[in-house]
Amino acid sequence: MKRISFNFDNTIYYLTLLIPLILIKQVWVLGENVLPLLVIVLEVVLICKKILANKGKKFIIRSYAIDKYICFFIMVYALWKILSFSMGISSTEAIDMEFYTIIFAITMLYLLMDFQSNVNPGWQKIAVSGGTVGSLLIILPTIKGMEISQLTDALTITGDGIVSYLLLVNLISITNWILIKEDNKWSNFWLIITGFNMFVLLLNQSHISNWIMVFCLLAIAAFFRPRASLIKKVGILLFLFLFLWSNMSLVLNYTEWFQVEAVYSLEASVYMELFLALGGLLYFHFWDRIPDNYDLQKISMVKMQYYFRMVLGILGLAFLAFSMGGNVWKSLEDKGLKGFIKVLALPLNSEITSGSSTIFRWLNQLGVVGVLFVLIWFYQLGIRLYKRCGKDQERANCFLIFYIAFLLQIFMWEVPGNVLLIFMFLLSMGNQKLKLIEIELEDEIKENVENQGGEENEEI
Repeated sequence: MKRISFNFDNTIYYLTLLIPLILIKQVWVLGENVLPLLVIVLEVVLICKKILANKGKKFIIRSYAIDKYICFFIMVYALWKILSFSMGISSTEAIDMEFYTIIFAITMLYLLMDFQSNVNPGWQKIAVSGGTVGSLLIILPTIKGMEISQLTDALTITGDGIVSYLLLVNLISITNWILIKEDNKWSNFWLIITGFNMFVLLLNQSHISNWIMVFCLLAIAAFFRPRASLIKKVGILLFLFLFLWSNMSLVLNYTEWFQVEAVYSLEASVYMELFLALGGLLYFHFWDRIPDNYDLQKISMVKMQYYFRMVLGILGLAFLAFSMGGNVWKSLEDKGLKGFIKVLALPLNSEITSGSSTIFRWLNQLGVVGVLFVLIWFYQLGIRLYKRCGKDQERANCFLIFYIAFLLQIFMWEVPGNVLLIFMFLLSMGNQKLKLIEIELEDEIKENVENQGGEENEEI
């Protein structure tokens, strides 16, 4: 019988990952949100364990860099604000204790990840599982006739928090399924989970999150190595997401399954399905060029990748135009193709211009200098993630996708503390030279090059 090994460090990290994913509501105890406090307790336990494991040796960070210095400075500042206010040392003005507790937790987590050198790639499946539990708690109150809706209402976050949470879960789900080998017996199961999370995201009707999902899927096809196996999976996910999106108006307007006020337009859905059908024809036009019974890992679909990049650029320009058009879109007619553009542009524009954002909240709490330090920290982190990317570095590339989605969210809406913790967990993991970045696909590529003489680079 194979002996099951227990890794204390990984267990603590996985708990740090799961707790914010499952506790999707701020749980208050004695006037404090216990979520960041629970994470801090886990981090302190991990610090104590590592100090004891060092047996008196110095407990130092492996590689000093400007992002580590800035992160440490922000952590100390947050701790000073918490202690000075708690002990009455500073002014009597009230401070946002939850904000500084979360800042302290994410900075400590970022520094702690530097000591973690052996993280199992299975963290993605754990994160998807925990996130799906949260998605289930979010969708239950919307189902008509559910007697436990009051219970789940007390557990779920609202507004931008739900959207931010679901977008994160969906990004982890799609990257998890894309990195799974095709012959994996659980592949279809994780695809079903991904489809469920997509449906829950669309049910909350955030146009920004829908656009970000499409951008991320197109970016994977546009900038990863265009193996036919990857293009196939991206095509399935794009079709699944756009098909669900185009049929949400039917689900919400013509059924009585969900207690949700529909904002999706039926006429826009018809145009979306027409574009989806046209895109499917072009997709299969290229796909039919692949010889039968050919290993999809050995074919690079360069021409199709070119068109994915073109579509990504066109949609990017459309997103900017819709975002900045303002009242111009209100003057368009309500019917025909102009009506379709109006339905896409107006909700997106109003969602972007309404509400607050994470950056504005940080600006109010940390000031201009503090936010400048934070942005330098994120910039350095992005540079390090980018340097580890490449066409054959799928897992490293996925961390860059998380990073871009993180930046978009903090500038567009107020990201809840639990989502910030998960994003920092992911970005900190991708920032370190962990074994999980040295993935099986890289070994397969090397073996193919040696055994097939570069045949896997055949282009169509």
